[in-house]
Amino acid sequence: MAELEPREAWEKLRVYREKYYRQYIAAYNGDEGELRYTSTEGMFWARDGKAKLHVPIGADIAQVSADLLFGQELSFSAYDEATEANGSKQQARLDKLVSLNDLTNKLVEAAESCAALGDVYLKLNWWRNEMDYPVVSVVQGDAAYPEYLMGRLNAVHFFSVLRRDYEKDEVLRLYELYEKGKIFTAIFRGSSNDLGAEAQENALSYYGLEREVQASVNELLAIHIPNMRPNRLYRDNCLGRSYFDQLRGLMDSLDEAIDTLLLNINSNSAEMTRALNS
Repeated sequence: MAELEPREAWEKLRVYREKYYRQYIAAYNGDEGELRYTSTEGMFWARDGKAKLHVPIGADIAQVSADLLFGQELSFSAYDEATEANGSKQQARLDKLVSLNDLTNKLVEAAESCAALGDVYLKLNWWRNEMDYPVVSVVQGDAAYPEYLMGRLNAVHFFSVLRRDYEKDEVLRLYELYEKGKIFTAIFRGSSNDLGAEAQENALSYYGLEREVQASVNELLAIHIPNMRPNRLYRDNCLGRSYFDQLRGLMDSLDEAIDTLLLNINSNSAEMTRALNS
């Protein structure tokens, strides 16, 4: 059973996102505003100046990592413990599910974001009114918070945006708690940083969702995949370590070096143009 209430899990995730994920997300997606916000005093992106160039080395590192991990075509086999053989019916069913889920591409997607952020999740969605087969979803590391007990995954809190109003800063979020054999669902109305209050009960029915679902198996229908451990900044938790860990300063220096080089090239080109025209 989960120990954290939805708001407690949200606050832990929000703080961790701000202190850890956000700087590496900025290095990964190259958003100029986020690069400036997550830079410390003295860094290249923290200084005032003209338009700057971000070298997408973070995105390249994450992509290469995923390509190396899944460089060969994957194969999936169904094994029947009772007969100690591959069951043709089970194999056919598995092949169909792998195809319907486009599982290979989803695993590549998960590997890339895991390399950048340090964590990723895979979960089986339960939406009986809309789906007649289990659907695998990739959940980014900054959209979920895991609970571990004695080193084993005990529960996962998922937060996903259903609707966002940027002008009013209002966010409607779907909250899902995955525990062994069951899934609890709720919808919260809040803001970018605040989970807010739980919406009325009819909000779930509007989206065709059920409040609580009992799975047909007594297993956790979600997994947490940490990139590497330990996380050097938070050694006492079970969250993973980004491949960018402690490299943000070097990435910033690379951006500065390339920016300086381009400025020199442009300056020399301008001087040559003036000389030729004089």
